[in-house]
Amino acid sequence: MKQRIITAAILIVILFAALFFYYTPVFNVIVSIICMMATYEILHAYGLLKNIPLSIVNFAFSALVPFFMMQGLSHYVMPITFVYVIAQFIVVIADSKRVMVSQVATMFFTTFVTSFAFSTIAYMKVVHPQHSMFYCFIMFIAAWITDSGAYFTGRLLGKHKMAPYISPHKTWEGAVGGVLASTIGAVIAGLVYQAICSSSGTMVEIDFLLLALTGCAASIIGELGDLSASCIKRQCNIKDFGSIMPGHGGILDRFDSLMFVAPFVFLVVKYFPIAG
Repeated sequence: MKQRIITAAILIVILFAALFFYYTPVFNVIVSIICMMATYEILHAYGLLKNIPLSIVNFAFSALVPFFMMQGLSHYVMPITFVYVIAQFIVVIADSKRVMVSQVATMFFTTFVTSFAFSTIAYMKVVHPQHSMFYCFIMFIAAWITDSGAYFTGRLLGKHKMAPYISPHKTWEGAVGGVLASTIGAVIAGLVYQAICSSSGTMVEIDFLLLALTGCAASIIGELGDLSASCIKRQCNIKDFGSIMPGHGGILDRFDSLMFVAPFVFLVVKYFPIAG
């Protein structure tokens, strides 16, 4: 527990440090590194790193995805994706006796999903430049506070198992606690953001009902992401995706919820802006 809390505190500090560079290409580089690490962990879990050329192709693509919405590169998204797909099949054709199409399909799906999911954090500043930092915080609040709320509520009140085979420690009581924590956390974040903007002379209107609903829905989706990651680990017969973060495991162990929450919040605010 102590190690888990210390690591969580360090992650929060790193998050704030990264957000300092949010409106610069440095933040895209940080997201790019996360995408590559996540790709490495999931390909390692499936035992698909043995083919070095194929791995390099996937790492290269995951590294580029966070930059797709940057000015000057957005016009090349389709060509880059096309080259990515073609390059994989070139590797298959060159080594068809050892490389199976099913392996390529798994690598393509996992790399594509993880990279674009995490990249929506960086894409937000292009779609909503004025309030993107606030929306970014909502993403992390929904993912991390849900996890913490579910963890502590489950320890105190958890009796009914949610998915005993996939994740034995998760309970329905914990899930409810996570949803409540996320909803309340999102509303508090909105109040704080509104107060900060007001103190600087900028009036911001926030749809608190939509914000609360977004925090609630994002929490449920985040828990789905957590269970999905647990399902992969169970099928791959591993405990954690990695060990880079003591007490938390790998990147995907800590950011599995965010992988689902980030694109959801991105889509919500793209069509229904919470702040205006």
